[in-house]
Amino acid sequence: MSTLTLNKLRVSRATIRFPQVGAWVADVDVDLETGQTLPTGLAELDLGGQVLRGTIDPASTGAFGLLASARLVGHRGGWWKAARAQQHHNDAGVRLSTVLAPLAAEVGEVVTVSTDEVLGIDYVRRAGVASQALEARAWYTDLTGATIVGPRVAQALPAGLQVLSLDLSRNLATVSADGLVLPGMVLVDDRLDGGRGTVGEVVATYEPGSSRFTCSIDGGGPRLQEALQALTRDPRAPFSRVYRYRVVGTSAGRHDLQAIRSAPGLPDALSISAWPGLPGLDATPTPAAEVLVGFIEGDPARPYLAAWQGPEGEAYIPRKIALDATEEIRLGGLLAKLVAHAEKVDANLTALQVKFDAHTHVVATTGTAAAQTGTAAAVVPTQAVGPLPSCAASKTFAE
Repeated sequence: MSTLTLNKLRVSRATIRFPQVGAWVADVDVDLETGQTLPTGLAELDLGGQVLRGTIDPASTGAFGLLASARLVGHRGGWWKAARAQQHHNDAGVRLSTVLAPLAAEVGEVVTVSTDEVLGIDYVRRAGVASQALEARAWYTDLTGATIVGPRVAQALPAGLQVLSLDLSRNLATVSADGLVLPGMVLVDDRLDGGRGTVGEVVATYEPGSSRFTCSIDGGGPRLQEALQALTRDPRAPFSRVYRYRVVGTSAGRHDLQAIRSAPGLPDALSISAWPGLPGLDATPTPAAEVLVGFIEGDPARPYLAAWQGPEGEAYIPRKIALDATEEIRLGGLLAKLVAHAEKVDANLTALQVKFDAHTHVVATTGTAAAQTGTAAAVVPTQAVGPLPSCAASKTFAE
C-alpha cells in the first residue's frame, strides 16, 4: 500500500468509522516535520489511491511537538452550523427535498434525497444545529463529503476480500480487501446464516502497507454508548409540548399566529389550521386572542392550533362561530323543541299580512249607507287565511 497522507502530511495510522446512519469519521495520527502544521477546514485523506474528503473537527485535533492527531468528518462542516427556524407550507404536501435543499444551501452542504416523501401540508423546522433536520432519518455521507438522505444502496464487495475471523456470538467479522468495505455490502461466507450477511457498521484501520476492516453483520447492534444515547435523546422532544401564540388574522381556514414568547428553535410566526376539540365546530377568532399550538404525535410536519384561551382572555370571544351536525343540534335537555327558522317566520308573517290586507267585510243595512243601523249586520270574510307552513328549523332544538 502507498503512503497515507492528510493534505500531503504523512499519516502513520488512520482509523475510520463508517456507520449505517450518519457521517463517517476518520481519526488520523500525523507525523509532522519541522515547520508543518495541521490543516483546518476542508481536507483530503489519501489512503493510497482512495481519497476521502471531509472537514477537520478542531475540537478533536491538535499537536504536541511533531506528534499530531486530527479528526476528519465526512461532510462540508455545514451540519455543525446553526440554522434559523423556518415553516414550510404547501396544500399539495411539503416534500422532504424542499425542506432539506434550502437548508443545505444555507449551511453550505450538498444533499441528495434518494427517497423523497411528503411530510404533510405543514412542516416546522426548529432553529439550532442544522443536522437536527436529519435526525430520525436514514442518511449517510459518501467519500466526497456529500450527504445522501435515504437507505444505503448495496455495492459490490471490493476485490481481494478475505475473511480473517468471524465472531458469530457478536455478529462481527474481520476482513481484508484491496478497497474499502462499506455498510450495505453483502458478505458471503458459509459460516453465516444462509451463507451471507449484510455489512452494518464498519471500522477500518489503515497503516502503511496494511489495512483491515471490522464489520458488524446484519446490523450487529450499535455500540453501548450510542444505544444509551438513542434511549435518552429524542429529536422530537421539543414538539411534544404546546406553545403560546397570539392570533394575527384568519384566512381560508388557516390562522396566522405570532409567538407570545419565543420557544427554543420554533418559528416566531406560523400559519396553521385548528383542531378545535369539538366535532362540527369552526371559529374565526378575534385578532389578539391567545391560543395554544401543538404538534400531532410530536411530528414537526403536523402543527395545529390546539386550544383557545377561556373567558379570562381579553379577546376570547370569536368574531364568528359555526356549529353543524348531520342530524341534530340540541341546545338544552331532553325537553328542547325545534326552534323557529327566521327566514320562514318572516315569510309566514309576510303572507299573513297580505291576507289581512286583502280582507273585506259585508254589512247588511235597513236604510241608506249613511244611516246604517246594523240590526241585521253580518260579518263575512271574503277569503280564508288558511294554515301556514311550519316555521321550525330542520335540526336545531332549544329550550
